[in-house]
Amino acid sequence: MSKIDTIKLKKFIHSLGLEYHLPDEVIKKLTESPYEFTYQQIKDWDLNGLDSIDELEELKTTFLYKAFGKIHVSKALIKTRIERKKK
Repeated sequence: MSKIDTIKLKKFIHSLGLEYHLPDEVIKKLTESPYEFTYQQIKDWDLNGLDSIDELEELKTTFLYKAFGKIHVSKALIKTRIERKKK
């Protein structure tokens, strides 16, 4: 992110804080929380410990973000990785 974008982002966060009567740090935490959740979920996956496809089906692989879209981790790619690991 460029220096100009960083300044614009800080001003935007500050304007939201003024609008909702919240400190800038609280607004920043609110906006970053969905991405931190996704990061933690993916980080907590133990792909080396997956021994069967049934365990793979239990993983949450789609993350939705309001007004942004969704991130989807392909189960087929993970399945291929498990099969290659067994060989």
